[in-house]
Amino acid sequence: MQIIYHLSSFLLYYPLVMSVFWLIGALFYYFLIERKQTAIDYNKQREGITFIVSCFNEAETITATVTNISKLSYPQKELIVINDGSQDDTADVLLKLKELYSFQFIDLKQNQGKANALNLAAKKARYNYIMCVDADTIIDDPAPYYMIDH
Repeated sequence: MQIIYHLSSFLLYYPLVMSVFWLIGALFYYFLIERKQTAIDYNKQREGITFIVSCFNEAETITATVTNISKLSYPQKELIVINDGSQDDTADVLLKLKELYSFQFIDLKQNQGKANALNLAAKKARYNYIMCVDADTIIDDPAPYYMIDH
């Protein structure tokens, strides 16, 4: 009976204690770091970023992702998109997008896994900073600036 009592107490109090812990941590971060950040200087010289998108059966979402990354205002960027053996028409969609936007397209005929696809693309990256993005991700325009500044 003692074990059940202690277990039920733990299950009740652990989430409460951790919630308070995370709230205090978030407040410390806000007051000590985030509030002191200045506005982004978009004209400041920064290093380049390689965006890598690995996709498998993402024909429905890849257009929005490629369009979003291509239209980011970050000046030094490259985009590498890997089709990891998709069984839908992802490759066809990417070939059409290649006519509109400038990016490297790697078409793997057989699915070899996301880790392999990302490693293959990382070897072809031009810049030292690499951002791996899911095929259904939309990036806010200031995000690359914040990431490089940190």
